[in-house]
Amino acid sequence: RVNGVIVVLPLLVLAIAAWPTERHWKPLAALAITALGAAAFPAYLWWKFGDPMLYFHTRPPWWPQHPRFFVLFIWDIAKAVSSIITTGTVPKTVQTMSAKVFPVNLGVLVLMFWSLVASVRKRKWDDAAFMVGACLFATSVGNLDSLARHSLIYYPMYLRLGETAAAHRTFRLGMSLVFLSTQAVLLTLFVRWVFVL
Repeated sequence: RVNGVIVVLPLLVLAIAAWPTERHWKPLAALAITALGAAAFPAYLWWKFGDPMLYFHTRPPWWPQHPRFFVLFIWDIAKAVSSIITTGTVPKTVQTMSAKVFPVNLGVLVLMFWSLVASVRKRKWDDAAFMVGACLFATSVGNLDSLARHSLIYYPMYLRLGETAAAHRTFRLGMSLVFLSTQAVLLTLFVRWVFVL
């Protein structure tokens, strides 16, 4: 998936940080290999079909996403929360799939921004760079569909959650309750979607 390209950001930070003291070629090689890997699929599409962005050009008919500028999308989310409170419905602008999943996806987005701030406070610049890319990518696709699923690759979020949970028992219990109840909701929706509908 295209969001894998954000791996370049923490590798760039690590390569820059390592160069003045160690002058090793390995961080630079890792950065170059990752960038080449990210460019390989568009290069193949260009060679085979004449369009390096074919993946994006064929998606809109069957998966409606309308890219938005970061601030505008955050405003869309605020309007969606207001709409949920006043009318009980989620606008299609931010959640084209089941509205029941919107709170889960919104919670993941909040955790992403929290882990970005926590990474900056801990001076974990590579993690912070990764989360900047993740947050910008997540808020530029135009909706929150599948954000909970994509969150599996946002490793700094889990590192910061683990550190906080290890230090605070109440937080650990609260997060366990939230995660278990969220998993129950997602499992129920999945079973209904696959086996009932």
